[in-house]
This record gives sequence, C-alpha cells and structure tokens, in this order.
Amino acid sequence: LPIVSKRMKPRAVVLLNLTRDQLDRYAETDVIFSLWQSFIKTNNNTRIFVYSGDENLCKLKGGNITWFNTKENFEPKLKGGFNKIKLNASYKVCDFLIGKNVGVKEILNEFEPVFGRGEKLTYKGNNINIFLNKNPASFNQNLQLVMDLSSGYPQNKNIVVIGLNDN
Repeated sequence: LPIVSKRMKPRAVVLLNLTRDQLDRYAETDVIFSLWQSFIKTNNNTRIFVYSGDENLCKLKGGNITWFNTKENFEPKLKGGFNKIKLNASYKVCDFLIGKNVGVKEILNEFEPVFGRGEKLTYKGNNINIFLNKNPASFNQNLQLVMDLSSGYPQNKNIVVIGLNDN
C-alpha cells in the first residue's frame, strides 16, 4: 500500500485479512500490519474498508476506517463465508463510490462464480462444484463449504475429490 500510494491516491481500499498463510511468502504479518497502519494514518482522504471478523485487522486504528462484517442481506449464488465477506466488501465500496439504490445488491446476488472458485458444472447428469484451494486457509474454508452443501444431498450421492498442488 505505501508503494501504491506514492503513485496514485485511491479513494477506497479494502482489507480482508491478515493471516500468516496468506502473507508468509511476502513478509511477516507484523511488518505488513505496520505498513498498512502507516498507510491508513498518512492517507486521510482514502476510505479504508476493513473486515471486522479478522482479529489482526481489528487492531488497526484510524478515522478513515469503515468496518464491515457478513451481516448484509444477500442471497448470493456464490456460497461460502469467505465469499460473503468479499460480497459485503464489494457492496460497501460500491455504496461509498456510487451511492445506494443503484442495483448493487441485485448484481452481486446474481454473480456467477468461475474458474474453480465455486464454479458449478453438470457432467453426465451429475452436478459438480469446483473449489480452488490455494493455501491452508482456502482449503479449510472450502472443506467447510462442502460439508455445509452436502447436508442437502442424499449420502449415496456425495462425492468429494480433493486435488492439491504444492507448486
């Protein structure tokens, strides 16, 4: 964020999580936290949307922070708690940038997942859901989503295939 803010002045920034498995390939979470906190303090004209369900992000301070959670009234096609966070962030930013009553909720409710991020396919009469696992956090989220979704299907129809790629 500090590097980006030297070249441009964003009107809005969204911070969703600060977890080790997301950031260990870049830097320690404490370093990233400090950089983000510095950005918030030095960019008073930028609205910072922060997910309140992340305990690390809850430590951020600033008058330009707008906190959000997963309690918006959505019925999206995109399932999973992690997707609900992203949808709520999108709604909050759109509300800030273009205002209420522009059909944002309706658009987000109709959003169709693609490229393995909750994509739905039918093959030989069977419904298939594809969930991309990029790290341990997404693996756990997707596993929880599969368990939640499977309660609506007969036990003899549930097939779960998990593929891991360590590259």
